[in-house]
Amino acid sequence: IIEDDLSTAISYEVLLNECGISNCHIFRNFKTAKESILADSPDLVILDLYLKNELSLELLPILKECRAKVIVVTGFPKSSFIEKVVDYEVAAFLPKPVNKHSLKFEVQSIAKQLKGEEIEAFCFAKSKNKYVRISYSDIKVLETEGNYTSLFTTNGKYVLKKSLKQIIGELPVDLFVRVHRNYVVNINQIKNLNFKDNNLELLDNTIVQIGGKYRTDLKTIVGSKFNIL
Repeated sequence: IIEDDLSTAISYEVLLNECGISNCHIFRNFKTAKESILADSPDLVILDLYLKNELSLELLPILKECRAKVIVVTGFPKSSFIEKVVDYEVAAFLPKPVNKHSLKFEVQSIAKQLKGEEIEAFCFAKSKNKYVRISYSDIKVLETEGNYTSLFTTNGKYVLKKSLKQIIGELPVDLFVRVHRNYVVNINQIKNLNFKDNNLELLDNTIVQIGGKYRTDLKTIVGSKFNIL
């Protein structure tokens, strides 16, 4: 864990322990972090881009060389940083304050990759008197309807007794992005983006409107997750 704020670093350590990872170390400055990486190549690193005004981007080529899985976290998700981070093929890029569910999802994914296993990420949606298991990959779009939210999946629609704001706080932020005050989409379900007409098309040809205030964030997230030729 490379993080200058001790309380934040400890919260990451607790989360790692919850995921079954106990052999972890905390480094709060660039020098000691670099020395440790060079001395003993890590498997997984949670890396803050700023360490007491030091930019830690220089650690990324070293971590890539030792084939470490890297989760980058930052309170300054600038486009210039994202472009550099993408070049080093990090496992995830999460803005601060880090969503606990998203970080846990990424850690568990990496842990299973390191064990040579495939992860199956899913949630449960309450439907009438039962709970239905839904893979995140099957969720296409969420639409707000007052205090309710409609969850559209490849297998049907579910109406949840929660607001969109409540639900998005429980979803992995690297998979789901808010594109409009009424809509959240699965980024892997996007077929094309039309910023001229402010809409996007999903793989099933559904058209979803893009709100003006969400355009920049959407471009940034797409650029950080996918190659743009």
